[in-house]
Amino acid sequence: MKIKVGEYVRTKKGKIFRYGKGRAYLGKDNKIVKHSFNIKELIEPQDILKYKIKDFNFNSKGIVYEEYDARKGEYYRIINGHRLEEVQIIAILTHKQYERDYYRLEEE
Repeated sequence: MKIKVGEYVRTKKGKIFRYGKGRAYLGKDNKIVKHSFNIKELIEPQDILKYKIKDFNFNSKGIVYEEYDARKGEYYRIINGHRLEEVQIIAILTHKQYERDYYRLEEE
């Protein structure tokens, strides 16, 4: 797997960042599972995004899910009824980061 400087990478532990100088060492148990110049190709179902719709000036948040279009026989990544191609991503919290870092309330 040849990764170029400037590509976005997604690690096994769910972190997404832009690959470049000073970010080469990830640790032995945190390998890169995907990479692309298009960050939207790294988004998975259940990731949480802060985004805005193109040509609108308000931000929104939502969870990404996958939808199947039976007419075309293709799957699409959807957030609040919008395809990822229609949104501008502002921030990402991957489902692995959420699962690792959320605070669980104890049942009484």
